[in-house]
Amino acid sequence: LLKDAASAFARKGGLARSRALRQTEPGFDRGMWAQMAEQGWLGLLIDEEFGGQGLGFSEMAVVVEELARTVSPEPVTASAVYASVVLAGSDNADLKKELLGKIAAGEVIIGVAGPDRLNDAGSIGVTVKGGALSGLTGNVYPALGADGFIIAAKDGVDVAIYYVDAKATGLSVAGKTRADGTIGGVLTLKDVKASALVAKGAGAVAALRRGSDAAVIMTCAELFGTMNEALDLTLEYMRTRVQFGKAIGSYQALQHRAVDLWLQKELSMGALADAVRVLDDPKSTPDQISMVASRAKSRCGDAAHMLGRETIKLHGAIGFTDEYDVGLFLRRAMALNAWLGNPSDHRRRVSSLL
Repeated sequence: LLKDAASAFARKGGLARSRALRQTEPGFDRGMWAQMAEQGWLGLLIDEEFGGQGLGFSEMAVVVEELARTVSPEPVTASAVYASVVLAGSDNADLKKELLGKIAAGEVIIGVAGPDRLNDAGSIGVTVKGGALSGLTGNVYPALGADGFIIAAKDGVDVAIYYVDAKATGLSVAGKTRADGTIGGVLTLKDVKASALVAKGAGAVAALRRGSDAAVIMTCAELFGTMNEALDLTLEYMRTRVQFGKAIGSYQALQHRAVDLWLQKELSMGALADAVRVLDDPKSTPDQISMVASRAKSRCGDAAHMLGRETIKLHGAIGFTDEYDVGLFLRRAMALNAWLGNPSDHRRRVSSLL
């Protein structure tokens, strides 16, 4: 039922809505965001005491996969997953009650500015001194449309996480168009007074790690949605496109290429399902979650990129035009692969965890 509801919702506006929002600011629709909140999807991972549904990542994966089939630009993974999970790891009870409730209600959109390199505290570009944040952090999504940011900072030898209002004095946000036309950004902070401390020390590191791993796994669900839709579109084209008196799907050479793509999709589904299962298991260790997250991103990221390229080729010349839909899925895969570590980054992390 959840899958059917998410699919019907996403296809109301479909790819035409997503096309119209490309390279616009902020790059997504606040009205659609409010409707997602009404469906309860933004609070799927948030405990009931904070106004959420208190469900699991398997349910969230269903929603983001279906939204990805129409390359929906709303930052569900970035805000309703990444930001929500980091906030859930905070020991600031008042802040959790305020922000988690607002995320679930669709009243705020929050971006996370974590380490510039995957789980590498040394790559944090923001420092805190006397309670003021200064520095620069890149590849933040969402950026221009966010109401606030969770920002990782170096506090001496410790790592700390702060919540900063998007209108805070000294904070500037420079928009940066991503491969799919959505808008990320670079944050520059100059003596910015934080609104609240989210976590510090080991608690901050743990919250960032779990939040980023959860976001990576949900990104894999998005990648799976894009490759699934691209393949479905291509197979339908092969059934209906006639050349030399026959549907091109009847030619064995093209059938073999399509089967190779189907195999990559199915292998990705296995890696994703395993990652979601481990993430939902309360007995899983942080290393176990990081391992399956990186394995899934490595597999799904490469597969989505491959399917994106090959499905364009199977369409012939029309596939290379911007007006034709199949290219949208490759662009989305490129944007997702560049966020929170690309497949090569994740293979390196797997080797470090062995």
